[in-house]
Amino acid sequence: AVDHDMETNQGWSSGASGDTATTGIWTRVDPVGTAAQPEDDHTPAGLKCWVTGQGSAGGGLGDNDVDNGKTTLLTPILDLTSYPDPHISYWRWYSNSSGASPNADIFVIDISDDGGATWTNLETVGPDGGQVNGGWFQNEFDPADFVSLTDSVMLRFVASDEGDGSLVEAAIDGLKVDAETCVDGSPDCPADV
Repeated sequence: AVDHDMETNQGWSSGASGDTATTGIWTRVDPVGTAAQPEDDHTPAGLKCWVTGQGSAGGGLGDNDVDNGKTTLLTPILDLTSYPDPHISYWRWYSNSSGASPNADIFVIDISDDGGATWTNLETVGPDGGQVNGGWFQNEFDPADFVSLTDSVMLRFVASDEGDGSLVEAAIDGLKVDAETCVDGSPDCPADV
């Protein structure tokens, strides 16, 4: 199984063609918390996660948030060919509900089965709703619902501030790939294989 707790560099990369953000660039750190960004990562006994910019301790709410465009975080290549029924999950944090123009931006998560040559939308968080005020939320999915199960699967996480005066922060932690034989939480699901 793949288990990326972000405590070490596991092949993730920040930045992609077309990125325009001037601040809030993805970085792997022990986050400095604000009302918009987590103080703690999600991994039990862990410290680090990927966040959109690291502010300074005691800094302002908009200290190094995403500004002037988008910033992209890419997973390493994931080989899903050896999994009988792969299941992917990750924890995400997103806040766009502060600033002069709240709830104007989105957090886009895409998946690719050809090493990033083409992308399929996996989920879009925002511009409003119950998961745009910060807080860790898990997304779990069957990649076969979106792409072919190749040896070149990748995910990308794109946070952007395209409008006026929005305060945008995002974070990613705890990506896992497991072989699943049932749906978690259902009565007939014993455990991960």
